[in-house]
Amino acid sequence: MNKKGNYIAAGVVIVLLLTLGISIHSYNSQRMEGSYTAKINMFFFTEKDNITFSKDKTFIEGSTDLKKSERNKGTYEISGNKLNLKWNKGGYKAKCILSKNRKSFYIKSANGALSAAQGIKFKKDNE
Repeated sequence: MNKKGNYIAAGVVIVLLLTLGISIHSYNSQRMEGSYTAKINMFFFTEKDNITFSKDKTFIEGSTDLKKSERNKGTYEISGNKLNLKWNKGGYKAKCILSKNRKSFYIKSANGALSAAQGIKFKKDNE
């Protein structure tokens, strides 16, 4: 192969690597992984609520005192800094705002009984 062919091949490889990098970033920017916990002060006691996110766009939520089998399940979507949660049972939904580094989020609005959770901030565990 001559020099011109080498430059063309190198250019094609660079374009492919850039495209792959952008695709991976876009894929990961719409997914979360890990556990987030909030401390909720209720009258004379403090409750801890936990949400564990999986890369398959599902989550498990509930008090840290509950067994995983007793906790609530749902799905999530991310668009920019907006995190939307939808529980499988009860039709509950919450709109949340993610921090830039994704180490925390807070509930901006929610429906039904979840509306009492508005303003609660979740922080990533082990951070």
